[in-house]
Amino acid sequence: MVSLAIVHKNAGYTEKQVTEILTDYAERWDHDESAEKVAQKAKTIFRNGTQFSCKFVKDNLKLPNSVCAGCRFNKAEGNSPVRSGISRNAVALLWDHGASLKHYKAYVALIKNGLFGEFFDPEEYGLDQRTVRELAKYIEADRTLENGLVSLRMTLTGKSYVLPDSFYKGNTIAALGESLKQFLVLYTHSAYKATGRYSQMRVKPQRIQDLLGYKTIRSVYKLIEKWVKLGFAVFKKGFLFALYFESYKVIDLEDVKKLKKERIIASVDFDPGVERVVGLLFPKEKEIKWRKLGRGSP
Repeated sequence: MVSLAIVHKNAGYTEKQVTEILTDYAERWDHDESAEKVAQKAKTIFRNGTQFSCKFVKDNLKLPNSVCAGCRFNKAEGNSPVRSGISRNAVALLWDHGASLKHYKAYVALIKNGLFGEFFDPEEYGLDQRTVRELAKYIEADRTLENGLVSLRMTLTGKSYVLPDSFYKGNTIAALGESLKQFLVLYTHSAYKATGRYSQMRVKPQRIQDLLGYKTIRSVYKLIEKWVKLGFAVFKKGFLFALYFESYKVIDLEDVKKLKKERIIASVDFDPGVERVVGLLFPKEKEIKWRKLGRGSP
């Protein structure tokens, strides 16, 4: 029960929420302690800042250090941090407050590095105290300062959406630029399924206009056109079908030179019509028809 409470506390849940979770599990497991004692466990953890001790377990069970190598909670060099998902409510609050791009980037950075519920130095992650302070205000998170470090905790409500490593490690954030804001809004409000490469949805431009509050539908089409050209969206027959976490247009300069030399192009079906692109490698989901051009071909 204590470990369960610690995990939820570190994930940003409030003491009241953790108490409710523990009480629910105590009933499911036919726990022999009273509700008051279960609630006291949560209260003690929040009051004393209790943390799970891997060292205590290893020492008492005489386990080798190697057992920690594959642990997803191991933050040693070479291991990825434990990440929560992108909160639909947090993104909606950022959008409603008219937050700037730096606040969205700061939020994504905190998710990427598993920093919610942890004390950290903003400068270590390329952030500044003012941006973190404003972010906390926008997403209604509790902000705590201690010895020059800051910690953000927010009440987790509603759905969360995981972003894969490819989104963080590639140049997606830089390539999207200001449209990162719209990307996150659509992903957290419209996606019904996601893989490691893209999220699936079926959204009409009119619905996107409503979500983003655009005055004209033209603005929606310009946004979609930008994403399609960058390789972050699939739009066909009047619907936005997918948002890619990493561009499906991977350019290799050597391939471009080779293709130009052999005068070969790839014809890829987009809507409307067919877009001809030289030297672009597309995902397997898209059918690519190769053909060699004659001298008189355009």
